[in-house]
Amino acid sequence: MSKDFGPYGKGIDGYVHYTQAIDEAKKGGGKGPSPKGGCLTNIISIFIALALVLVCFL
Repeated sequence: MSKDFGPYGKGIDGYVHYTQAIDEAKKGGGKGPSPKGGCLTNIISIFIALALVLVCFL
């Protein structure tokens, strides 16, 4: 077994970081889009709410 784990380092520390990264990737713990929505969803929601207020009160 190689003792160099590339960007994760060398030796036991590199191995630990490497296995943690692999475990996170399997769990889906990577950085990706939020399933609950993001900034664009919030902006669209605000515009819809404002449109409903304008329609109801004008």
